[in-house]
Amino acid sequence: KNLKDIYNNKLSKTDWYTNRKSELGTAIPQDILDARAALRTECDTKEAEINAKTTKAEVVDYELPIL
Repeated sequence: KNLKDIYNNKLSKTDWYTNRKSELGTAIPQDILDARAALRTECDTKEAEINAKTTKAEVVDYELPIL
């Protein structure tokens, strides 16, 4: 949950682009789309790393990214 919260916070900084696209049809710049996709990929990778841990201690010791 903490990991998802971190990445949701990072994505929220560009959510206004998606809202504007929804409401007004204004295109989202490609660099923003690429950055958002990269964040989702990074989150998925980190989630897989956490899920690969075999003990609770390993999970607790895993360092989450900084906001």
